[in-house]
Amino acid sequence: MEVFKEIAWSVGPFIVILVVPVIVIFVLRWLGAWILRITDVINLQKEILEELKKLNTKEKQSA
Repeated sequence: MEVFKEIAWSVGPFIVILVVPVIVIFVLRWLGAWILRITDVINLQKEILEELKKLNTKEKQSA
């Protein structure tokens, strides 16, 4: 049982050092995307791009 405690104490800090920052980064990215509504902005940009393409094809056909 003592061996497992030694392994836990030797591996534990490395896991905390590696895993905690990764989790914090993912949570911050998720919160940032949610707060800034990035998905809504991307969807609006796609709609605008489609409209511009339609207008562009109409101009080419009439010219």
